[in-house]
Formats: sequence, structure tokens, C-alpha cells
Amino acid sequence: MERRGVRGRGKRIASAAAVAAYITAIALANWLVTKYGHAALPFTAFAIIPFDMTARNVLHELWRGQWLVPKMGLLILCGAAMSLVLGGSSLLVCAASFVAFVTAGAVDSMVYQ
Repeated sequence: MERRGVRGRGKRIASAAAVAAYITAIALANWLVTKYGHAALPFTAFAIIPFDMTARNVLHELWRGQWLVPKMGLLILCGAAMSLVLGGSSLLVCAASFVAFVTAGAVDSMVYQ
């Protein structure tokens, strides 16, 4: 009985860590693009976005069968909102980022599934 509780707690901790990593990656990518423009794109494309996709795949496994699509949509929306709240990203960058992450997440989800 106690073992099952540890497993559940471990899953919640892993989920919380992956959510934090995912939102941080989105906010960091948006901030870098807003601050440095096109010069930031190689770093975001080859470092931050693959990390973000890996975190998304971890969450896909953790949330399998538990309202996956609404949770992912809310997660992406939270990343865009975090970018705006931190003040480092413009509304245009956040909107474009939201559309890009939704599209990339949907394609990644279909491939991953």
C-alpha cells in the first residue's frame, strides 16, 4: 500500500518538474527572440526547442489518457502568458509562439503516439 503512494508522489513530482521545465523553456525562447531577434533563432531552434519537445514527451507519458489535449493546450497557453507577465516578450512574439507550439505539439503528439 505504501509503495503505491510513493509511486504516485513520484509521478506528481516528475510531472511538476516537467511542467516547470516546459513553461520555462517557452518563456526563455520567447524572451531571447524578443531581446535578440533573429540572432537568437539558432540557439532557440537547436537547444531550447528540442529540450521543450523532450519535456512535452515526458508529460505525454505521465498524462497518458488523462485529458492530454486540454492539459497540453493549457500548458502552452501558460508558457505564453508567463512570457507576457515577465515583461520580456511582446504580444506578437507570444501569439506567434503560441501558434507554433500548438502546431509543433500536435505534430509531435501524433508522431509520438
